[in-house]
Amino acid sequence: MNIRTAGPLAVGVAAVCCLAAALDPLRAQDRTIASTWRTDSITIDGSMTDWPSLVRVDDGPAVAAQNDDGTLLLVVASDDERVREQLATGLILWIDPAGRRGQTFGVRLEGVRPPPITGAGAAPAADPLADTVLMTHDAFDLLGPARLQRRLIEDPEAAGMQLATGVEHGMIAYELRIPLRDSAATPYAIGAGPGARLGLGLETPERPRIRERRRLADPMNTNPWIYDPWGYGNYFRPPPPPGGGDRAREPEPIKPMDLIWTTIQLAAD
Repeated sequence: MNIRTAGPLAVGVAAVCCLAAALDPLRAQDRTIASTWRTDSITIDGSMTDWPSLVRVDDGPAVAAQNDDGTLLLVVASDDERVREQLATGLILWIDPAGRRGQTFGVRLEGVRPPPITGAGAAPAADPLADTVLMTHDAFDLLGPARLQRRLIEDPEAAGMQLATGVEHGMIAYELRIPLRDSAATPYAIGAGPGARLGLGLETPERPRIRERRRLADPMNTNPWIYDPWGYGNYFRPPPPPGGGDRAREPEPIKPMDLIWTTIQLAAD
């Protein structure tokens, strides 16, 4: 990925700071998100300057879309504290060209910081999300069409895609340019055209876990160095502190965002 610190943005700062006012009062669960026909060039850089109005999806992030004959442009953003922290760990986006909830075409993007690790030996909670960074993705995971199928795409632009993440003024945003139609230049496309109705699913990655060492059944009759030269198979390590100890002062990790769905109606012209 390519990361750069964003300079002063004279254009669009007011729109970014006032994202809450730009959100449509109707949630996406109540109606379809209407994509508008793209007439101007949009720079995929993680900034909100090209997106004046968004619709919030249930209690998750807000979304806006534009399209032309061969391309879908999407932004997924939030200034809500909980959702912003979830999106900081990454985004998984599903698009169903049949307008339903099929998980056959997906994009998984790395976040501005990795998901917190849970389990024994987990790292402490991450620092507050930094401002201001714009990040372009030079690789991503393509998900599908088979269940659990995952493929690393190391050159998105060669496949006709552009992907970026930005953090500005307390808000995080993902921008995506995804081909609508299959071709030799765009082998990984949604498989739809203008006027189509698409299903859109959004979630964030699960937190990775550290596997705990297995406790020896009889550690005194077993060479502990075979299993753990530093902890004697975890047998002589002190138990975790009770409630009220150091761990009680650690903030609760933010739960990943569950998969939520809405619908995008592509513009016809």
